[in-house]
Amino acid sequence: MKQKTIEDYRNSILEKFNTDTKEGKTKYIFNSTPASIRNACVRCLNEEKISLEDKRMLTLFFGLKSDEDYVKGIMDYPDGKLRVVTNFLVNGTKPKRQGVDELVAWLIDFKPRPFFKFRNQRSNEKALIDKGKKVDEKPRKNSGQGFDTKEGKFNYGTENEFGTKVQKKEAKSKHSFKFLVILILIAILFFVYSISKSTHFISKDVEAIRKISSNELPGYLKTNHTVWKGVSNSGTMEYFATSGKHPVTGRDLILMSDEERRDIIIEKEIVGKTEEPKEEPKLLEKSILNPALKNRIDSKEMAIFIFGDDFQLNNKVLSQLQNGIFSNYNSTGNLLIPNKLNETIKANLISGNLAVLGDALDKHTDYVCVGNANSTFRKSTINSEITICDLELNIAVYDSKGIRQKSLSKSDFHIGQGFNEPEALKNAIKQIE
Repeated sequence: MKQKTIEDYRNSILEKFNTDTKEGKTKYIFNSTPASIRNACVRCLNEEKISLEDKRMLTLFFGLKSDEDYVKGIMDYPDGKLRVVTNFLVNGTKPKRQGVDELVAWLIDFKPRPFFKFRNQRSNEKALIDKGKKVDEKPRKNSGQGFDTKEGKFNYGTENEFGTKVQKKEAKSKHSFKFLVILILIAILFFVYSISKSTHFISKDVEAIRKISSNELPGYLKTNHTVWKGVSNSGTMEYFATSGKHPVTGRDLILMSDEERRDIIIEKEIVGKTEEPKEEPKLLEKSILNPALKNRIDSKEMAIFIFGDDFQLNNKVLSQLQNGIFSNYNSTGNLLIPNKLNETIKANLISGNLAVLGDALDKHTDYVCVGNANSTFRKSTINSEITICDLELNIAVYDSKGIRQKSLSKSDFHIGQGFNEPEALKNAIKQIE
């Protein structure tokens, strides 16, 4: 039986990806652009349990440090280095770097993975078949059974059909059974000891990292200058009295800045001076949404976020979307209170987790557009005086409940030309429609 190769592994991965795409079963990869691959990695990290083998693969592929936050490391990874993944999915091109096939296998939940498990699966099947053949082909010896005419009785013999002494086989079976029982008892004792030891360390870590409730936080900050924070799986910010890792997500906790501490204390003092807080319970809620932005009944509201390395490019693309694709919407780029957008909120929005914006999102907007824009420049091969701009734009639109709107979401590649880079970029942006 032929052993499976790395090419068999890659072909099986591509076959599953193409089948899932046709049947609409793809959970994370909606298109094959570098930005989509990066976003798929972030979503998969947030929503799926990750094995040690998958962690090792991500660390090697993205060049992450052992103590580095996985989401931040992937978000900072250059788009250009992800094109090898795009070429593998779209064209079936043999990857020039190691780990591409393992990354795709993780994103589409291909099993068995990694490659050595895929290869050994066939090897184990072959070993079992070969073992069965050896047993069947082994010559049988005369058992010595039959009627003894001299003794006048039936002779049962002393050997079985494989030439092994019956008594010796029975003795070996007894010894094997005793040895197996001893091994099982040792395994049970080791398992019980491991559980008790792990439980001890877990309980010890949980006791060491004390969580501070939202009601307790303002008073605690007045007497303590060091408080750590971390985002839960639901996107809620939580606070802790000591440094370490989040007890649920396992990510490193971040030290609160002096500015954050002052804002929370001042907000608490203002709320405490409100004459009738029961009539205005929402004053007690800390929201990052702009209170001046209201969802009107007579129009459709669209909040737009464009993330990219170039701040000026982000604003130009946002303006073009407002005047072009979303001209029929009452669109805005100011859904959040100024200075409230941080890396945590940004990562959640890019991964499609709108829960980070709170439960009152529908009172401010009907839809949220999250986009990523990147541009590169090159000289024309026909006329060296002409500069060409390649603009890649990926946008994902969600309703206020966080459901992706496929008809409004798109991934496009625009090209503009000019005598300099600003002119080429301007012409490329005009192509967005």
